[in-house]
Amino acid sequence: QSFSFVLTTGTGYSVVAGVGCNDCQGTSSYNANLSTTAKQLPDVQNMSLVGTNASGSLVEENCQLTQTNGSVWPYPNQTLIVANTSSDLFSPGISGVFGLGTNGRNGDFSATVYSGWLTRNPGKTNFTFGMMLNPPWNSGTDGGVLHWQSPDTASYEGNVVWKSMLNSNSTSLQTDWFITMDSLSFESGGNVNVSQSGELTTAVDPFESALIFPQAIAGAIYGGIADTSLLPSLTTATNKWAIPCDTKMSLTLTFGPLSVPMDETILVLQNGNSCIGIIEEWSDPQADEYYLLGSSFISQLYIIFSVSGSSQGGVGFAHRTSSPKKLSAGQVSGIVLGSVAFASLLVLILFLYYRHQR
Repeated sequence: QSFSFVLTTGTGYSVVAGVGCNDCQGTSSYNANLSTTAKQLPDVQNMSLVGTNASGSLVEENCQLTQTNGSVWPYPNQTLIVANTSSDLFSPGISGVFGLGTNGRNGDFSATVYSGWLTRNPGKTNFTFGMMLNPPWNSGTDGGVLHWQSPDTASYEGNVVWKSMLNSNSTSLQTDWFITMDSLSFESGGNVNVSQSGELTTAVDPFESALIFPQAIAGAIYGGIADTSLLPSLTTATNKWAIPCDTKMSLTLTFGPLSVPMDETILVLQNGNSCIGIIEEWSDPQADEYYLLGSSFISQLYIIFSVSGSSQGGVGFAHRTSSPKKLSAGQVSGIVLGSVAFASLLVLILFLYYRHQR
């Protein structure tokens, strides 16, 4: 049985499609009867991410991550959701979610990949890994790299700017935690200038490819650009904008002293003969203070995640080195669940992009 995963920092639960799931889009399904290590748990768990959800029984499995050097990183007794119902979480090519969140929304830190490792290593106080993803619109199958348990200092330069993880209780963000972004500034053609500053509530999650802003900010951005139009919503969570393909624009996001500039090569996405903006807006007008930065943003930086509990952790941002070395042998390249092999994590972002454009 082979499975393809997407990454998310929005939940600490990992999810697979179950054999009895009628809403899982015909994806490869997990059959506990084919595993000698599965342990059925009595509980049922719901899991929600932006515009998607899944629900199913919980199992414990002995899992392992397979690294490119052929060695494995075992994490026994891992809690998994085996989905028997789902809304828009699965699609052809995607049959699972690898949870890198903290489960801060429900307090079940024990079900995360971090908890078991910290329990097995009582002398350690946090679990840390580096994320260096490629842009989600890449035509290849290389989604990037996770430097599991050991961020690669040769992959970034300058100081790392740290932001504390804060527990999220937002129904719009549907994430375990958020950080505060310090400012944003947008400019297009000299006629459109939009800025915000302060402690902007922000989630960072590769599950999304877009940058999702409040309606007032997205409306101010696109409202000043000629020939833009709001597209009919394909999801209940966000709205997209159609924009002229020759639009020039720049966006700068700041986290402390670190500035992240992006221009139209990132912010304008060609879709056949038309173009859409990578900046989307929440469909709920009440989500007027929340930002979500997806893989379009993540692919511009080297990001370090350090987790020590459901409400304890930090996110570090750094600029990538100008000439990064070849990917290290310690990168994560696959996962095995019990006796079930999973597809390479390096293709996840390509699958993720397909999910949002289908």
